[in-house]
Amino acid sequence: MPPPTPRRDRVSVFRLFLLETFPALCASRPIILDVAGGKGDLSWLLSNASPRVDSVVVDPRPADHSKLTKLADWCVANPGEAAARARPWPPGSGQGMAKLNIVPPYVVPRHLKLFVDDGMVDAALRRDESWAEYFSVASDRADRDEAKSSTDPRQKSALKLPDEGRIQDAGEALACLRGAGLVVGFHPDSATEPAVDLALELQVPFAVVPCCVFPRSILMGGERRTRAGVKVVGYDDFIVYLKEKHPNVRERVLDFASTKGGSVGARNVVLYMLSEDYE
Repeated sequence: MPPPTPRRDRVSVFRLFLLETFPALCASRPIILDVAGGKGDLSWLLSNASPRVDSVVVDPRPADHSKLTKLADWCVANPGEAAARARPWPPGSGQGMAKLNIVPPYVVPRHLKLFVDDGMVDAALRRDESWAEYFSVASDRADRDEAKSSTDPRQKSALKLPDEGRIQDAGEALACLRGAGLVVGFHPDSATEPAVDLALELQVPFAVVPCCVFPRSILMGGERRTRAGVKVVGYDDFIVYLKEKHPNVRERVLDFASTKGGSVGARNVVLYMLSEDYE
């Protein structure tokens, strides 16, 4: 039995899971919401590798696709060496980039610079005229949080530049959220439950790989309990709690390693629902 995929390639493993689990959906190029997508590696791969899909990063942090674009450029400039170095599986990050045959010009995924929380979900689903005001306030909050958390002078200077791909129009932002055909999240931390809630409210497929539980914070789950009355304080409790949100939530274990090299503790459980699971 081959060893688990290295941790550095875990996003590529998740991408392959999405393509295999939602083939018809991905082929139809729906809007995919990449919740708490960080720098946007998953969305960049989904947007540039075949089949290309419209993946939108939803995260308050600035997107940064420079590492992947440089790697793709190197593969284009050195096809022989890149192919020789490429591992057989999974194609994607690291030395597997050569197997994706990505060539410029590269697609820059759109970016919704927002915190994904209960407030955002409520505002997006509310049928009134309050979204524009919410979007303005929430966007300012993301910018302030970024400026406050950045201690790197180079990063602070970058804040003065517009984010590439950032959605600035409130109407376009709302259309992305309400028009999503698939909601995904790879280790989305505190955004995990809101991502699931958004998908369930929209009745669209989703796939999330939970990570942190935040058991000590009331705002992030201190009052959460399973139907059996168990307080959600650990990873296994969190998985049970999320699965209880809908009777047809599915579960699968992805094949990537933990930080220490084993599969235990890798946070590699994916919870998901297909379109037919709502019927």
